[in-house]
Amino acid sequence: MNDRIRRSAAEVMANAARVVKAAVNIVRAAIAGGLHGAAAAAAKELLPTIIKFAVGVLIAIIVIPMFVISANAADETAKISAGRVGEARLRRAVAACRTTAKDVCLFFV
Repeated sequence: MNDRIRRSAAEVMANAARVVKAAVNIVRAAIAGGLHGAAAAAAKELLPTIIKFAVGVLIAIIVIPMFVISANAADETAKISAGRVGEARLRRAVAACRTTAKDVCLFFV
């Protein structure tokens, strides 16, 4: 079996111990403080996961618009460079290609 994919028995047992400990803490808080105590204990136990999720969402909120804006800017830059200057360059390249190798320049027709 692939060792990278399969978790060792020690990792599985450690994860199970953390889950059981969290469940015990939540039950103790529920007994002591009722529903509000259970909610507070659950939030405390899940705080690292909540923080990781929030950071992931924040990164997505920042990165996705950045990709959209940069793609739009690249498209605008391409349109500007393909304007009159781009047309002149293309005409010169076609003329030079036709004079040097007519068989190779078929794609410029």
